Amino acid sequence: MQPRRHNLRLLAQVTLCLINRQRAAHRLRGLHANASLTRAASGHSQDMVNRGYFSHLNLRGVNPFQRMLHDGYAARRRACALGENIAAGTGRDASPAAIVQSWMNSPEHRANILDGRYRDTGIGVAYGYPGARGARGATYTQDFGQHC
Repeated sequence: MQPRRHNLRLLAQVTLCLINRQRAAHRLRGLHANASLTRAASGHSQDMVNRGYFSHLNLRGVNPFQRMLHDGYAARRRACALGENIAAGTGRDASPAAIVQSWMNSPEHRANILDGRYRDTGIGVAYGYPGARGARGATYTQDFGQHC
């Protein structure tokens, strides 16, 4: 499935399904979509595309944990664990399958996906590639969390 401006929500859903398949294959519980984490992830993906950077820190120096808390994760309960994966691709490398495979091939990203502490997730997909205006691609952010 290739990214288009109209199918970004579907891409996020497919990505979560593929992530949960990986977790199930390792006898871990699936992650549940969380609106606050989705808001944080979506905003970060879109910001990276709009402002042409690729980093966990935004251009104001705000880190993933600050973004997740600002967008309401753990507003009523304390967060015990937070994490983030980011990726971007063009062409076939922008599909959910390619993104999840690239994360699984990276020790740090794989560790987040297979971290049994995490229960909640938010996945944000923005159309475009950071720093390449008009590129047909997608930028992904997956935020992870666990309440105490």
